[in-house]
Amino acid sequence: SIHEGHPFIVEAAVSLGGDIAKPGINVHRYANRIPLLFEQGNDITTQIANKKIRWASYKIKSTDKVGVFVSIVSTKIPFKGTSKE
Repeated sequence: SIHEGHPFIVEAAVSLGGDIAKPGINVHRYANRIPLLFEQGNDITTQIANKKIRWASYKIKSTDKVGVFVSIVSTKIPFKGTSKE
């Protein structure tokens, strides 16, 4: 896809279980493979993972340990805040 003339790639993965994972939906965001640590609840990735995806249709309970990993790779990544740009 392209945003303002800059191509970008979105990579995503989901993990279930694990020893160090916390119960519930845990979203891990990356920009150009660098972890995004600020404004964690303010982005579309977290909103979609927590509110729009019906995890029950995949037989995943709210107490299960679920990791959602999303990485956006581009020459220019549009950020809403000042945390990265």
